Amino acid sequence: MPRPKKYDWDDKRDVCYKLYVEKHYSAQNIVKYFAEHFNIPISELPGRNQFHAKFREWGFPPRTPRFTAEEEVIITARIAELFNQNLPATEIHKTVVNEGWELDDYYFRKFRRKNGMMLRAMNGYQYSGPTKRGRSDEDEDAEDEAGEDATADDGSRKKPRLERAQPAPLSPEEIARREQRKLDLEAQSNQLLQTRKRRRRIRGFGHLPADAPDLPPRYSSETSLDECKAYLQLTNEAYVQLRSQYENICREMGIIKMTLCAEGQWQASKDRLVRENMHLSSVLHPLQPELEKRANALNCICSDVTKRMRNATKKITIAEANNMLGLNPNDSKNLRRAMYELLEADHFTTVFACGKERVDQMRQEWIDASPVLTQAVAGGDKDMMRAVELLAKDARKRYCDDQTRKDPSKKQWQKTNHYGPGPGPAQGNVVNKDAKKSTTEAAAPPATQSQVPTPKRRFPLPPSWQGISAPEFRTSTIADMVPPINFDLDPLLLPTHAPPWPPTMSEPPHADQAQSVQPTAAIPSYFRLAPESTVVGHHPRMWLGRLVAPNIDALHTAATSKTGAATMVRAHGVVKNPDGTEDSWLVENDDELAVYLGEAGEKATFSVVLQGGYA
Repeated sequence: MPRPKKYDWDDKRDVCYKLYVEKHYSAQNIVKYFAEHFNIPISELPGRNQFHAKFREWGFPPRTPRFTAEEEVIITARIAELFNQNLPATEIHKTVVNEGWELDDYYFRKFRRKNGMMLRAMNGYQYSGPTKRGRSDEDEDAEDEAGEDATADDGSRKKPRLERAQPAPLSPEEIARREQRKLDLEAQSNQLLQTRKRRRRIRGFGHLPADAPDLPPRYSSETSLDECKAYLQLTNEAYVQLRSQYENICREMGIIKMTLCAEGQWQASKDRLVRENMHLSSVLHPLQPELEKRANALNCICSDVTKRMRNATKKITIAEANNMLGLNPNDSKNLRRAMYELLEADHFTTVFACGKERVDQMRQEWIDASPVLTQAVAGGDKDMMRAVELLAKDARKRYCDDQTRKDPSKKQWQKTNHYGPGPGPAQGNVVNKDAKKSTTEAAAPPATQSQVPTPKRRFPLPPSWQGISAPEFRTSTIADMVPPINFDLDPLLLPTHAPPWPPTMSEPPHADQAQSVQPTAAIPSYFRLAPESTVVGHHPRMWLGRLVAPNIDALHTAATSKTGAATMVRAHGVVKNPDGTEDSWLVENDDELAVYLGEAGEKATFSVVLQGGYA
């Protein structure tokens, strides 16, 4: 009796034909399709090799026709022509397919690999010559996606690469020269700072550390972007959105630089931005404090937007530089590899440490050794010079990245994620995500209290707060960072709020009883400024505040009583133990605050993280 079949293929032929032949699904994607549509775990399905075997048994036609020798010569010549034009691989593939060649990813990679048109390599600028025999599809994907240089020029597997010969160490004279240069630059930097002839360093530069965080700028225009975010109370998301909004305004009004604007045009563009941005309308309202600093912060952000717009038109890519110099990708890689070897022999670290004179000398040696570069520089054309300099900079960056990858302790730059009073630099994913948002989404009104359910209280209130109802929960928005303002009425004419009802009452009194109700006694509390706080100016390390209600809003108000327009990021309730030690508990909602107040008793102490304000 024959062994029963492990898989039943009788009724799967039509489905596989439609997916594999008509829709051009790969075997791996067909496995995923079966798992999703038939609710079968992938572990219980046949592998892709078994699918391919069954396709051959069924006589499925190949999805890509086999090319004749003449067709391969034509396709290879066309790919090489586009490759020499420095087009990216995706663009080359798209062009060839649009010209009528049914070339899938596998055959496209095969032609590129066979004729030395695979660019990625991990060991610097390694030339990739023609190969004689192919590799598996997985190996090609690894080379394209991970940049692995795992095969020799003939396509065979390489043996482990021998370590390169290490360059001769630096002479004692050169080491002494570089150390003396660092000392001289540091002394010069300190002297320029004392005479107020250099900009302050909000981040480290080379081996020089950042200046003191409380050091003010020389001029108002030197206010850092992070300080601008703090003055305008901008999160990174709101900051990126504001920049995108102002860039659109500049393009519509034809603004490229503040000094080139017609009379009143620059101010008109900022006024329009304030009108169209609800958050700026609140922050820059005449009733708000420190209007001069906030107006200067907005001016600095707008100037930076126009500066980046101008610089974006001046940048060129490696492909554009290669086309200017008449180089194909392989020739360009060989040139940059020569510069890479000069840097390696010189033990290059940074231009700052080695000196511009030494870097210019290596650059001239590199140019003199190449007829193409010598001819490009001899003409004196500015575009040619930019192309040559870009290739040199790319080689320096690759060399420094390789050195840091091998030994992280050799990192020569200082990267600080958060160096100012604001929310810090915006990350790339924030920029890409929020740059696509429309201004109409930004102007959408925040959720009202009726739209957000009120959470139930899980813990009992302490005895001193029994009977007081906490306000309904509301999602925090950007507009909540500033006090509400009625733009139609004078603030002195606005009605005052009724005082809170006494602890003995379970419900708020009626309006006609509000005048006879006495306000509840506030709890005096100690506040400590946490070390990770970022507040512009000098702020006391400890201060007293009054908690007027058992809710987070009251805690925010008391914590920011010594600052202007600051926000409380985080608060910890501190409880002192009998042995003198302290326990710290994170307080994030009204329930947790109630539990802490009941535990702390008469001496409530909070450690708070403040951000974005100024003292």
